[in-house]
Amino acid sequence: MKNSIVPIKNAKKIIVRLPNFLGDSIMSTPTLQLLLTEYPTAMLTIVCKEPISELFQDFTRVEEIIIDDTKKKGNRILNVIKLIGKIRSEKYDLGVLFHNSFLNALIFRLARISHVIGYKNESRGVLLTYGLKMERRRHYVNHYAELVNSYLNDKYKILPELNISIPEGNFIGDFDEKRPIVGLSLGFDEQKGRSYPKSNSISLIHELLKLNKYNLVILGGKSEVSRGSEYINQISASDHNFVRNLTGKLTVPQFVNVISNLDLLVTIDSSPMHIAASAETPFIVLLGKSTSPFCTVKPKVDFGVYLKNENSLLDESLFISQITPLEIIEQIEAFFCNKSNCITNVLTSV
Repeated sequence: MKNSIVPIKNAKKIIVRLPNFLGDSIMSTPTLQLLLTEYPTAMLTIVCKEPISELFQDFTRVEEIIIDDTKKKGNRILNVIKLIGKIRSEKYDLGVLFHNSFLNALIFRLARISHVIGYKNESRGVLLTYGLKMERRRHYVNHYAELVNSYLNDKYKILPELNISIPEGNFIGDFDEKRPIVGLSLGFDEQKGRSYPKSNSISLIHELLKLNKYNLVILGGKSEVSRGSEYINQISASDHNFVRNLTGKLTVPQFVNVISNLDLLVTIDSSPMHIAASAETPFIVLLGKSTSPFCTVKPKVDFGVYLKNENSLLDESLFISQITPLEIIEQIEAFFCNKSNCITNVLTSV
């Protein structure tokens, strides 16, 4: 349906408020490409949280990244006023809201951006030049793209691919023995029904090391440091040569680099999953309790394995614990056997 607003022509300065989560921001990159296609001479300004900013330092035609730290220090009201003033001074032609809060719409409106587009949730439609009704079961990639494409009167028919910059080099480092490298991003205790249980994770690591086939990389942010250290403490000294604990040690670009250099990723988290999808790194996802229906975040790629085992349980927080280390190892073995055309030996115990 054609919208009643005439899209702005020849925008030169576009400002985009990204989502607050890394995986969601990655899923917005096809829509950023649509904007750059529609406005070939425009420069982008990104507004986002600090960790996400590192991912967009080298993104095409990003002129400036504004860190939204209005909650962190000082008086938040004064911080918001300063942010409004900074944005207003640049006289943007088009503002795109991928974050759905009322406050972000108010900031863009008070910054006097010529056209502000976003979803009409939180009663913020009055603040938008063009607002679209949110369809919560739409895939996130399509969710962001539909907002912009609808504003442009459904001009585009094909989605660009995910687009993230992968730094050169190898931040994993060299292992003593050349083996396939498997990354493990298994979460931390506070994630509860989303993280793989600690006891299962330790068992998985032990059994993978017993196979004498793989080098392992433990991945995670600062919240996973304690778990990462515990994993290392639980393995024998002779196995230390085959494990790298990188929890809490990587910047976002380095994290992307490490995932791009893995032979296989096992993860419970959507952010590493989307990085792997973009970097074309094969992955296995352990599915448990989720903040969004998985159909709305599942990568749009033709590879990847998704493990889920509900065992008829009512409590969704217990689902991920039903995935056994044996099931994961069977998938890992099957992947590498298929890759090398070998015959898989069925594991009988873990």
